[in-house]
Amino acid sequence: MPVRKNNKNKRKFARAPASPRENSSEMQAEVFIPSETIGMELQLVSNISMYIHTGNGQHQGAREYQEDSFGYTNITDVKLLTNKGMFAILSDGMGGLENGKVVADYVVRAMIGMFENMDPRREIGDQLLYFAERVNDNICKQFSKNGVSRAGATLVCAYIFKNRIYWITLGDSRLYCLRNGHLLQMNEDHDYKNHLLREYLDGRGATLQQIESDPQKDNLMSFIGKKGFPYVDVSIRGYRIKPGDTFVLCSDGIYNGISEDSMKRILMNNNAQTASDRIVSNVVQSRFPGQDNMTIMVIKCEKQ
Repeated sequence: MPVRKNNKNKRKFARAPASPRENSSEMQAEVFIPSETIGMELQLVSNISMYIHTGNGQHQGAREYQEDSFGYTNITDVKLLTNKGMFAILSDGMGGLENGKVVADYVVRAMIGMFENMDPRREIGDQLLYFAERVNDNICKQFSKNGVSRAGATLVCAYIFKNRIYWITLGDSRLYCLRNGHLLQMNEDHDYKNHLLREYLDGRGATLQQIESDPQKDNLMSFIGKKGFPYVDVSIRGYRIKPGDTFVLCSDGIYNGISEDSMKRILMNNNAQTASDRIVSNVVQSRFPGQDNMTIMVIKCEKQ
């Protein structure tokens, strides 16, 4: 059953509200949110280094509340970056369900809290999946009744270690890579449309015309808060980062309000923070009726 998703303050360290039925130390995490562009050197292999620049932007849109949440692990700690890498996490609370903001804040803080247990010597994908499953179990225990979801949020978690990027995603928030002038979506939207397209490719279900006109096509099929989440994107081997790569994490309020060509042009011609600010400004100035909350995180990778 698809679930309908109801479609600037920046602090260095922020504590989210108390997590649902969870008081362990690993969940009491400090969420790092840069107030300006931060550049840091990331040791890749042997004597090769890469410089990482981050930016972020957020706006409430036309909604009554801001239900997006985001954050990084401490990207100013050189030792931490070298030995364990970094997390960048974004979560979009589902306004069509209850407690969207509470769940989104918890998702970000809990994932960052579990970063302490990240071991880059072990299978990365397995660890990311375990973290997401644990977060999901806690949310389901607190907010589900008779197996029905009463709260939910999307998840995009990007993990950068040395010269590779890994990720796990649930829902319709996106991870992009800008490489050689091409803006590429790296994950899949877990919505009803893609579910129907799978059935179509399997030779059953609706026609393409019926899928495109289905009024429920944008409803989510998988998200944090959905028991056993039927769809999840997890990178197994990750991808090698190349100098010049730019990675973007964003909620649907961003990509539904700006063309990919416009986003690409802004990313190519600005530093990480300026690009974040200008993309948000571009969406706000479009004045779409009922504009959703919007959040963007930009990570630019440059050879030293």
